[in-house]
This record gives sequence, structure tokens and C-alpha cells, in this order.
Amino acid sequence: NSINQEFFLTMPSGSHFFAESIMAESTGIFEFAMFDAQSGRSLTYGNSGTGFIDSRMLTGPGGLPSKTFGSPILQPRRAIRVLFNDLSGAANTIYFTLLGRRMRMPVG
Repeated sequence: NSINQEFFLTMPSGSHFFAESIMAESTGIFEFAMFDAQSGRSLTYGNSGTGFIDSRMLTGPGGLPSKTFGSPILQPRRAIRVLFNDLSGAANTIYFTLLGRRMRMPVG
């Protein structure tokens, strides 16, 4: 059971990223929370306000992607910090992705 396994997703340079949805597939159940790595601001909502989202809310037959919280526009070269907690009690492989689009935003 791995708790608070930390990973970072870095946005590419040259454009902003509009993160609309979160999707995942795994070999077991898990929960996760996402944060702006620079400011620490939570980007997800979850059970009882903890910010963690149970993978069973994202995956499985007919599962819908989870929507991001607040402003989902991520600046170029910024990072997202993702914490994963394994809930399966066994070896667990997770494929995690953000669905969205790159967009050019005026600065200033």
C-alpha cells in the first residue's frame, strides 16, 4: 500500500494548456489529488473536502472523466504535482492523463 506517491507533470513551453478532464486506468483501485506545484493550490475536489478522488469515480464500465477544479488553464513550463494513494493492497500500475488542449494566451 503506497501512500502519497508523488509525481510531476510539466506543461510544454510555447502555449498554455487547458485541462478539461482527468482520466485514468489501473490494475487496482487508488485515489489521487492534484496541485499546482508552484503555488500548492488544489486542482481537484474529492471526498469530504480532502482533495483526493477515488479512482472508481473515473474508471470502469461507463465511467466519466472527472472535471478539474477552479481555473484549469495551466501556464507554459509550470508543473502539476499529483499524489497517488494505492487502495488495492497489491501491485498496481496506473496510467494517468489529462484531457485538454493547448492554447495561445496573450500575456500582459
